Amino acid sequence: MKKINDYIEYIEPSQVPLSAAVYLIKGEQNTYVYDVGRAVESAEILSGIDKKVIILSHYHGDHVENIDKLDYKQLYVGDLCADTIGKGRIVPDVLKLNDGVELIIRHCPSVHVGGSLILTVNQEYCLLGDVHLHRATFDSATAWQMLAVLKRVKCKYFLVSHGDRLIIPKEELIRQLEEEYQ
Repeated sequence: MKKINDYIEYIEPSQVPLSAAVYLIKGEQNTYVYDVGRAVESAEILSGIDKKVIILSHYHGDHVENIDKLDYKQLYVGDLCADTIGKGRIVPDVLKLNDGVELIIRHCPSVHVGGSLILTVNQEYCLLGDVHLHRATFDSATAWQMLAVLKRVKCKYFLVSHGDRLIIPKEELIRQLEEEYQ
């Protein structure tokens, strides 16, 4: 595990098997887990953590495959994720939690997959999952709706799920996406 600060750690993503980064946010009562990945290592580490509250960004296997291997107190999902995995509490548009850390779970339009959830932590970091990743073809209207939400999010950094660079300053990623969508 790698440490970002006193309350956020992560398990690195992998290519074989394709597995998303798994983020852990330490609260006073619970550990909040954003995505559970596919890698065996991720499941092993998460199994050793008590009082887990899990938030799934979306339903793709590299983000959710380990869910059936884990015990947890609560599972928060978007509507398409709930339909796909058959479990979880569907998040309304915005859900705020406070456990010594301020967490805001919200829906975000995505050029990657519908039903995506992003997670803001202490108005400093926003975990995106794959919300910003797009394929060769994507819906332009959805891209601009997604950008509007990301611009409004109060944070300094975006944390993404794949790649060599998981922590990206907000303004840098916004600028990059605006250029791509022009």
